[in-house]
Amino acid sequence: MAKITIRKANGDSIEISDANLTDEQILQFLSGGSQNNGHAPSAPKAPRVRKSPVSMRINDDTPDYAGFKKALSDSGRKFIEVIRQYPNGIVADEFAPKIGLQNAVQIGGITGGGLSKLASRFHVNLDDVYTSEKKFENGMRRTIYRPGKDISKVQ
Repeated sequence: MAKITIRKANGDSIEISDANLTDEQILQFLSGGSQNNGHAPSAPKAPRVRKSPVSMRINDDTPDYAGFKKALSDSGRKFIEVIRQYPNGIVADEFAPKIGLQNAVQIGGITGGGLSKLASRFHVNLDDVYTSEKKFENGMRRTIYRPGKDISKVQ
């Protein structure tokens, strides 16, 4: 039987001897075919889609409502759009389905994780965009969301 020695660039070598391999199998092995190490080649990754750049003013503490609005996610935009429709406020249990959520607890993901992180970057005070008030009525906690004085600036 033939003895094959493969030397790699890093100095390692692989030796195959007394193997009953066909010429085709040897060629596939040497060319690095998919049977080489038991793994199939991976599919190429799709290119990342980048959001359009958002201007950020540096060393300027004035609120940038236009930049804030551009940077909002779809759910953040929906939050602002719906809350604007209820000038007297809306209870969280009624508000959640209107913005596409299953329950009121999920609103915190939009307000905390989404809106408040962006607000600080754009020097926007969220209390001026919306307010939330917690009340206890008949032993039940209710959260009421109301538009703030500057909600019209976020358009």
